[in-house]
Parts: sequence; C-alpha cells; structure tokens
Amino acid sequence: MDRYDLNYHFDENLHEVADNPSDMDLYVHERKSALNTVQNPLERVRILGEIGTYLRILRHLDEARDYLLKAIDVIERHSLDVRLKVSAQIRLAHVYQWQCRFEQSNPLFEELLDLARTSDMEHLNDFIWQHAGKNYFDQMKFSKARECFEKALILREARNAPKDQIESAKSSLQATLQRMN
Repeated sequence: MDRYDLNYHFDENLHEVADNPSDMDLYVHERKSALNTVQNPLERVRILGEIGTYLRILRHLDEARDYLLKAIDVIERHSLDVRLKVSAQIRLAHVYQWQCRFEQSNPLFEELLDLARTSDMEHLNDFIWQHAGKNYFDQMKFSKARECFEKALILREARNAPKDQIESAKSSLQATLQRMN
C-alpha cells in the first residue's frame, strides 16, 4: 500500500479537516477497491468503517452514511462483537450530526450514552462521551457539551489514553467554555 497523508486537524467547530484531501481521497478509493476481494466479515467491517470515517472528513456525508450502514449490517448479520457495532454507531451518529440531522444523531447518541453509563465498553466509553459532546456543541447546547467533554476527559485520563485523545478532550472543553462566556 502506498503512503498517504491521512492527517487532519480540527477547525473552530471541532470538525476534522483533512491536511491533504487528495491523498485521503486516493486512499479511500484504494480501500473501496480492496473491499471487492475481502470476504472476512471482521475485515470488511474494519474497511467499511475506515472508508465511512474518511468520507465524512472529506464531507461526502451521504456516501459516508451508506458505508457505515453497510458496516452495521455486516455486524448484525454475522453477530459480531457489540463493541464493533457501538463503534460503527458512533461514526454513523457523527455523520448525522455533520448533516445537521439531529433528529437522527440525538437519539443515537442518547442510546450510546445510556450504554456508556451502564456498560464497560473499555475505550469506547470516552469516545461516546467525546462525540456526544461534539453533537451538542454543533447544536449550541454548550452546557450539555461541557458535561460530555468533562466526562470524556476524566475517562481518558483514568485509562492513560494517548496524548492526542486527552488533548482533543481538553481543547473541545476549552472551545465549549469560550462559547459559553
């Protein structure tokens, strides 16, 4: 596989922006081609999720949604680990959020937050809280966003998450506090 620049940064609205959109687009096309030969359900789900995520970052939101729905379908058809479904649902809710389809993102994030409150989804719990916070942030529900980012930060620090994840929670919290003032 060729080397691609898949790096991104966050804009003032906490949305990812590709540093090199053409590289990311080329990588997505390569992964789409790879799907034609992949039969293993776990590998298919991994690739579908990856494609959906990068398509979202590239702002191809309808296509991103379609790939993530395919991933969820494979997970359900093959009764794969619930954590795979949770991960795909976070990604799908994130797409709905970016589409400003909050009537779809809100109930999905609420379902995921209920799961995070009652189950140990390992590292997924802090991702649920972080992305639910971004969903509230986009709706200018800054008090709820702050609560979610604070919880994500606590969970990330408790599990000694990678520095970039802790910094993401901190910067999201800081952006929220600035908007509240």
